[in-house]
Amino acid sequence: MIVESIASAATWPEWIWTAMSAVAGILAAVATLFAALVALIVGVMPIALSNVRRRQQAKVLAQILADDLFIQEVHIRGALGVPRDANGLVSAWEYDQIAKATGLIDPTTAVQFVSFSPDLPKSVAEPLAQAVAMMHAAKQRRTFLEQTIAGKTYNVGVDTPWYTSVAKDILELRKALHNWIETPLQECGESVQVLSHNLRQIANAQKIEWLREKAVQEMKNA
Repeated sequence: MIVESIASAATWPEWIWTAMSAVAGILAAVATLFAALVALIVGVMPIALSNVRRRQQAKVLAQILADDLFIQEVHIRGALGVPRDANGLVSAWEYDQIAKATGLIDPTTAVQFVSFSPDLPKSVAEPLAQAVAMMHAAKQRRTFLEQTIAGKTYNVGVDTPWYTSVAKDILELRKALHNWIETPLQECGESVQVLSHNLRQIANAQKIEWLREKAVQEMKNA
């Protein structure tokens, strides 16, 4: 039977052999293409998954950064709300409270977020760069803080426009982050008012205590 089949095949017309060769060639080409596609998928898939993971990580860190920036903005604006004097004159105790509040300015989280810049839209990358620069400058500016003397008056009015600019840049970055991750922007108005009031209250309590101790000392020295 096998010999007869081979003999029969040998008598097939030439066009059948041509067709069979063509089909074999097509199948070989398809197999090669399939192998190439598999190799491409195997090579690209880890990169694609890595990019997806990075974008997911970036969005998680964006939420953390937005929360951190909210706290920093509240403390900057809260400090700016301490002076009652139109010219920015404050007591030594108010000055100390302002210094403590602005001391919370820290670009660390924002700097960590810069490593995700390739995965960020331009609408986030640009305000991020601006905010990081201003926060760095604000941190360095603390070297110019004065050592306060109880009873002395200080003028913080000259610094008000600059710190207002820092708060504005932080707000712009917060807006960009929330737009990107599609979460509502936290309003800080009420928190700022509460903080400003508390800082003044602490400063006033410290002033009263200083005046009390001063009066006691004067009575002892009389």
